[in-house]
Amino acid sequence: MFPEFATPARPMHPGVVTFVGTDGVERAEPADRLPEWLAYAPDADGRAVPVVRVVRLKTDRGTGFRSYAADGRLLWVGLTVTTPPAEFVTTPRPAAPRVAEREPVAAGWF
Repeated sequence: MFPEFATPARPMHPGVVTFVGTDGVERAEPADRLPEWLAYAPDADGRAVPVVRVVRLKTDRGTGFRSYAADGRLLWVGLTVTTPPAEFVTTPRPAAPRVAEREPVAAGWF
């Protein structure tokens, strides 16, 4: 009914996505068993491109992820922060002094 709102068909995926860990070990996963957001990534024009390689890198603040197309183009860069930057680290406040507990006092209907 509204062809201008139709989503373009996704290109065929080659079938396998290779994951490379921070230690360099590679493992292959079938693309049809992965979620769509992992098997495809947007290119510069916003069109879906099949991802064939995902590389995990260690950084000084956490772990970085890079997704690549079959022709070697970098498609997506992600970062998982595990160590907060120094400007966000605060020293804990000293605990407030505790109020001495009083002896229970009979009150009410006693």
